[in-house]
Amino acid sequence: PGSIVPFDLVGPLTTFSSFLLLVSMAGVGFGTELSQLREVGVRPFLVSALGSLVITVLLLGIIPFVR
Repeated sequence: PGSIVPFDLVGPLTTFSSFLLLVSMAGVGFGTELSQLREVGVRPFLVSALGSLVITVLLLGIIPFVR
């Protein structure tokens, strides 16, 4: 069985994907002001961290069943 993406394109697509992630994160960073972060408070950051932790644990729990 073949893969969806040809093997020769995996490297360049991975690099391009990393570049796009970098550009998007920079865009978010440039549009953020520290005064706005102080107004929002710590709760959104805690919710985001908890969500990331839950997703990580779920994915790590699923990996043994996929292999």
